[in-house]
Amino acid sequence: MFPTSSSVLLFLGWITGGLYLALLAIKIRLGLRALRLQPQGREQRGSVTLLQPILSGDPALRESLQHNLNTTPDTALFIWLIDEEDSLAAEVTHSIRESAPSLADRIRILTCPAHPENANPKTYKLMLGFEQVTTGFVAVLDDDTRLEPEALDRARFALERANAYTGLPLYLPGLNLWSSLVSHFVNNNSVFAYLSLLGVAEPLSLNGMFYVMKTATLSGYGGFSAILDQIADDHAMARLIHKHGGSIIQGIQPQLIRTSVPDATSYVRLMHRWFVFANHQVQQQSPGTRLLLILILALPPFLIWLSLGFWIAAFSPGAALSAVGLLWLRDQSTKRMLTAVMPGGFTIRWHHSILAELLQPLHLGHALLCRRIHWRSRDLRMGPDGAWSEIPRRS
Repeated sequence: MFPTSSSVLLFLGWITGGLYLALLAIKIRLGLRALRLQPQGREQRGSVTLLQPILSGDPALRESLQHNLNTTPDTALFIWLIDEEDSLAAEVTHSIRESAPSLADRIRILTCPAHPENANPKTYKLMLGFEQVTTGFVAVLDDDTRLEPEALDRARFALERANAYTGLPLYLPGLNLWSSLVSHFVNNNSVFAYLSLLGVAEPLSLNGMFYVMKTATLSGYGGFSAILDQIADDHAMARLIHKHGGSIIQGIQPQLIRTSVPDATSYVRLMHRWFVFANHQVQQQSPGTRLLLILILALPPFLIWLSLGFWIAAFSPGAALSAVGLLWLRDQSTKRMLTAVMPGGFTIRWHHSILAELLQPLHLGHALLCRRIHWRSRDLRMGPDGAWSEIPRRS
């Protein structure tokens, strides 16, 4: 007696779903091992300057800037880098400094002129700010990132055995669907990619939202001027570090980020830009590393698509129970990893989390088919060397 088409589809769903869960179990084991084995310590000696390129438009900008002022020690100095035409950013930053006289001596506001042609706007501001740094350590901190009280102490401790320390991004729950999809995409990858890879390989890149280096080390590499023409500043900085034989430590303490993605268009543009950058980074790796990244990052979303597709096509009670079981195990695994990173608990919307993973193959296909990105009201193309060129718009 031959099996029915429904039973065949059910079995195929079990095979692909089982492979997905097997990879998930491996990533959990590697991630928990990384959390357990990374050396922990704090170093409070040495002042650090935090360079923050600031753009207005984020409703939580004032709150994020104020948070970092309040949670960092007196040895932390801030250089807020604002564009000369960004009057709202100037208003917010000056208002914060004037409202807290006791903290004013830790803040410097640097108004930056328009960036030169083919220079990354963010990197250009960082270059101008770095020229003003006189402390022993320098950090890059995005304006939507919130540091935990011990973040700088842990970074300085890590720099005793590496050339750069980078934080672990963890997004706070989004206030709308698009912000929530972005936050769950980042959080999924933080616990199932960044931490899992620590168990088998050195960090390949750093997270531009927060990283710390010794000032002398960065100066020896040529500073930010060495990557001025690179569109992905964080990946470019990682390549610069590796080019000089340096190493990067991936921190395991999260830095919280609050982002606002207003609509579907903004969401698609942001994810497309990230995937174009990620694809370029993968292409720079050795064949073995590329295979590892495919297994950990690219394959799981395709497997879950296949398993759910087979079970939907099977259209049987067994298939429905299998799908529910797979999604439940995935949800419990995500909660376990996020709880390990944030013992105090973290909000997870399971349906947004799974949707963020299911959308990854679509974002990947979009990035592979179109390397043209939209960034800061301009259309850009990323070259093989990471440099960028502006695409003229048709009249």
